[in-house]
Amino acid sequence: MLCASRSRQAFIVNIGFLLHLFFSVCLRQTTSPIRAGICASLLPNNKNSRIIVLAYVKEFFMKTKKILVCGFLAFVFALTFGACSAAAQGQRLTGTDTFKFTVINNGTAYRVNAGTATEGTVNIPAYYRPNADSDYLPVKEIGSFRGLNNLIKIVIPEGVTSIVSTAFSNCYNLTSITIPNSVTSIGDQPFSSCISLTEINIAAGNNAFTIENGILYNKEKNLLHTYLDNKIVSFSIPNNVTIIGVRAFADCTSLINITIPNSVITIGGGAFHNCQKLTSVTIPNSVTSIGEGAFSTCLDLTSVTIGNGVTSIGEGAFSMTKLSSVTIPNSVTTIGEGAFYPCNNLTSVTIGNGVTSIGERAFSFFTNHTSVTFEGTIPSNGFHDRAFNINLYDKFYETDSVNGTPGTYIKLANSFQWIKQ
Repeated sequence: MLCASRSRQAFIVNIGFLLHLFFSVCLRQTTSPIRAGICASLLPNNKNSRIIVLAYVKEFFMKTKKILVCGFLAFVFALTFGACSAAAQGQRLTGTDTFKFTVINNGTAYRVNAGTATEGTVNIPAYYRPNADSDYLPVKEIGSFRGLNNLIKIVIPEGVTSIVSTAFSNCYNLTSITIPNSVTSIGDQPFSSCISLTEINIAAGNNAFTIENGILYNKEKNLLHTYLDNKIVSFSIPNNVTIIGVRAFADCTSLINITIPNSVITIGGGAFHNCQKLTSVTIPNSVTSIGEGAFSTCLDLTSVTIGNGVTSIGEGAFSMTKLSSVTIPNSVTTIGEGAFYPCNNLTSVTIGNGVTSIGERAFSFFTNHTSVTFEGTIPSNGFHDRAFNINLYDKFYETDSVNGTPGTYIKLANSFQWIKQ
């Protein structure tokens, strides 16, 4: 870390010494012109006198010429040596003025952010120092480069250990990224909406991640992190996958069919967001949670089967779909805010007897003749009064203000009136 400052100090000392030596020798050689001057003043003005004076002058210039040449060569050598030393140290600093850095890890490392490095191929620096008086510290974390539409390629150096969530999201023209052995952590949706990304190069010795058939997995291949081919039409998730990562298939706008195996336990937030042509999905009994916005904006989704193992449906999980009916199994306890909002084609909802919480606008704004069947009671403090459009809450708790009354409730078309069958 201290080698740069020591090299500068050595360079300055070398230059000073050489200049001192050069001028000292020059001064000693001034005896020749002095003797010549004395001779010129004392000797008679004749031919022999002039010969003696000229001999002294010639002696001075011959010695001075040698000194000047040697001094010049020494000076050039010192400059070259110092420049090479500075260049060797400067390799760590190449291009760092185009980035922004934040101190992390208790002052022992840096996080790098985009700064003005916004286009073409960007090589992340391995080290950084803010000024000449500071030590170089390693760059350990990749921060935000999101939304840089002219970014084409990213090369991450050895030494970086983590890439934060959404680091490169919305870099629409990013085509390639190189990840070294040292990276052990990649946050959620780092490449979200990178619709041109076709190449992720993982170093062969990386012990945390691997790439196979255009899919980024963790090393054990039980976490499907990112699917690169957004033009895929049909895909079967491998049987060893237990987690479908956050936004793993987001913006696969050509995807029509997806097969989720019984090994999957978690469907991450936004996992299939904006898969506009996806028409149906069967969620197996092994799945316990459906993340926020997991199937949001799947504009052609008309059918969903939710397995009996699911316990929670996240906020906006099926928002902006064409579902006409949905059955919430008895295993579900929580339906998040806006889970099925807006779903204007929804005409029939069955809510299992395990539900204890329904968030605001979970099923709001039905426009068609609609039926809602509650198979069990729901504590009034867990049922948001605007979970459905107005009046259903009041009707459900009309005779039991604490737990509500199970049964089927019908909303008349073009009306906010609900009646219990």
